[in-house]
Amino acid sequence: MKKTRLHNFIEVFSARNSSLPIIAQRAFFDILEKEEKEMAEINREQLDDGEYTTGNDITPAYTSLTVSIKKAKGQRFDKVTLRDTGDFHNSISYDVVDNSVIISASDSKTAKLNRKYRRKKGREIYGLQPERYNNSIYPKVKESTNELIFDTLFKNL
Repeated sequence: MKKTRLHNFIEVFSARNSSLPIIAQRAFFDILEKEEKEMAEINREQLDDGEYTTGNDITPAYTSLTVSIKKAKGQRFDKVTLRDTGDFHNSISYDVVDNSVIISASDSKTAKLNRKYRRKKGREIYGLQPERYNNSIYPKVKESTNELIFDTLFKNL
């Protein structure tokens, strides 16, 4: 039986389709790599809002001494923001390596803050809240991935 143009199209399309999971994963991490600085900035905004990645308030609350110090400095004291000098916030970074996102902070206070404000279920200060991810990073990931998938499947058929 002679192959028609449609048969050729189906064969090529099927072969390309089988590579979609790999292509989609590559596109996902490529765009995340481009958005590392924005993700770190969104993470800092969450902390400035006094929220864990779940959206819940960061606890435990500031002590009365810390509240007095924050008031004297003109800083926010009604919510725990983990910001004093800004060094901790500014040290938060996102790095995409080998299909993983590594979130870290390098300030000298990092270990102390991690012990006090993390390590319990639902208490995570690193990462993006789903709503913030969906409003900022996801549209870029979706657009980039859709373009790559469409090009892979249909370009030069």
